[in-house]
Amino acid sequence: MTPEEVLDKGFIAHANVKNRLKKIISGKEQAEPESVRADNKCIVGEWIYGPGQTHSSSEEYKLLKDIHAKFHEEAYQALMLHQNGKVSEAMHYVNSGPFEQKSKEIKTALHNMKKAVM
Repeated sequence: MTPEEVLDKGFIAHANVKNRLKKIISGKEQAEPESVRADNKCIVGEWIYGPGQTHSSSEEYKLLKDIHAKFHEEAYQALMLHQNGKVSEAMHYVNSGPFEQKSKEIKTALHNMKKAVM
C-alpha cells in the first residue's frame, strides 16, 4: 500500500472512531479502554512506527505522530469516563470536548502528511 493509500484509509478509520465511541458510550457496543489507547495498532500507527519513519525528519511527520498519539489518548479518556459511570460527561468529551478537538487536528495532520509524501 502506498503512503497515500495508508493515509486515506487512516483518515476514514479515524473519522469513524467518533461514531464508535458514541455507540460504546450509549451502550450499543462494548470495548475496553485500553483497546483504543495504543497508537501503534491502527493503520496509521503501523505506518508511523513502520514505513513512515522514512519521513521522520519532516515537520508533518513529527506533528502527525504527536497528534495521533494524543488522539488515541483522548479516545481512551472518553472510554474511562464512560467506564466510571460518567456517561453524559463522556458524550460531551467526544462531541465537543478534548476528543473532538483532537479529531479535527488528526484530520488536518493526515491531510498535511499526505501532501508531504506526494
